[in-house]
Amino acid sequence: MSLIARRIHFSTFAVFSKCGLIIHQTYNQLFPESDADLAGKVRDKRLLGYHDVRLGNKPDPRLIKFVTQNLPNTAPWARAKFEEHKDLIEAYTTDQMQYEQFAARVLRRSRGENEDGEIVRPEPAREPAHFG
Repeated sequence: MSLIARRIHFSTFAVFSKCGLIIHQTYNQLFPESDADLAGKVRDKRLLGYHDVRLGNKPDPRLIKFVTQNLPNTAPWARAKFEEHKDLIEAYTTDQMQYEQFAARVLRRSRGENEDGEIVRPEPAREPAHFG
C-alpha cells in the first residue's frame, strides 16, 4: 500500500508507516499542460497564491525514482508490516475503531507493549504554590 500526495502530515506518516504504508510527498501541485490557465490562476498571489504549482504531463525524476526504485525495494518490508497490522487497519477503516484508539494501538504494538492498555493523557501542568 502506498500514498503519493503533495504533502503528508507528520502524524499520518508516524502512524501509517508503522502499518506498512509507503509514503511519498511530491511537494508540488502538478497541473497538465492543458490547464495552464487554471494553473496561472492558482499561482496568482491575488487569488490562491500557491507557489508550488508545476505544469507538465510527465512525472518528475523524483517521482520516477520513487516508483521504479524505492517502492520495489521497500515493498517486502511494507507487506510484512501491513500483515502485522491489518486487523487494526480493518477495524479503523470499517469504523469499528476511532482514530485515537487506532493510533494508540499502533504505537503500543510497535513498542511491543500491551495494546489494550489505557490511553494515558498527560496531566495539565500545575502552577507552583506561591509562598508569601
